[in-house]
Amino acid sequence: MTERVRQLSAEIDFDIVQVEFSFLAHYLGALRGKRRPKTILSMHNVESMRFERELKFSAWNPRRLVLLTDRYLFPRWEQRAVRSFDGVVAVSAAEAAWISRHAPHAALKVVPNGVDVEFFRPQSGTSGTQTVVFTGAMDYPPNIDAALWFADAMLPLLRKQSRQLRFVVVGRRPSPEVQALARHPDIQITGEVEDIRPYLAEALALVVPLRSGGGTRLKILQAMAMARPVISTTLGAEGLTVTDNEHILIADSPQQFVDAIVAVANSPLVARRLAETGRQLALAEYDWRQILRGLEDLYQTVLAGDPP
Repeated sequence: MTERVRQLSAEIDFDIVQVEFSFLAHYLGALRGKRRPKTILSMHNVESMRFERELKFSAWNPRRLVLLTDRYLFPRWEQRAVRSFDGVVAVSAAEAAWISRHAPHAALKVVPNGVDVEFFRPQSGTSGTQTVVFTGAMDYPPNIDAALWFADAMLPLLRKQSRQLRFVVVGRRPSPEVQALARHPDIQITGEVEDIRPYLAEALALVVPLRSGGGTRLKILQAMAMARPVISTTLGAEGLTVTDNEHILIADSPQQFVDAIVAVANSPLVARRLAETGRQLALAEYDWRQILRGLEDLYQTVLAGDPP
């Protein structure tokens, strides 16, 4: 990768080089060329914040040892890394505040995650079934914790309310712990699928029982764009301009999750209201075609700055 960056930057006189994720910042050292391009860091997460949150729920295993190391060594490195860029993209106000503290001289723009509202759109002829769906990369530790927590803490309570309800986990590379959930008769682990839309379209609701992680959740935006009810923890909905009981339902305990799912299952009016307001919000604030104007604005700001 280093050699490829050197080659490209020596051959092409770039105006801007954009780096995705802070842990790739070290590739700036490989840039060559007659003049230094402007540099932008796109922070999908503040990684040091994510490590700290994940550590709270990690078991005593080799992963926890890695997290302990990252928790104490990575923040200082990430703080130095973010200061080496001309501009920084944050996906939420909380992460923008962290960036402002540690890179006050960088141009900063909040450009939230978005959704293709034409691709993820309501599908005619579908209605909520007795399945709740969780989507995401299932080798990502916060997603693993969320799936296990729902299966262990929420599903037994739900079974007392409904013998028909099933939990479907949709996402690539399920970890061994997630794969083991498939032994439960009321849990389906799909692995990678070509298209998640059929699973969302047929779901009673998308559940987002996240207790750690960072950034903002594409899964919530996708479900709202498809007019499907969403039930999420406060942290899972972090950074999105959603209102509890209007666009989604917020639940931070197993019993709250169960109550919210039962409310959606038992009340078509509640389900329809969440579906309609969620779709409206996705159209108004999270359509990629609107959101990416913020990134274009940051490019223009950085290019208009003083030459290095």
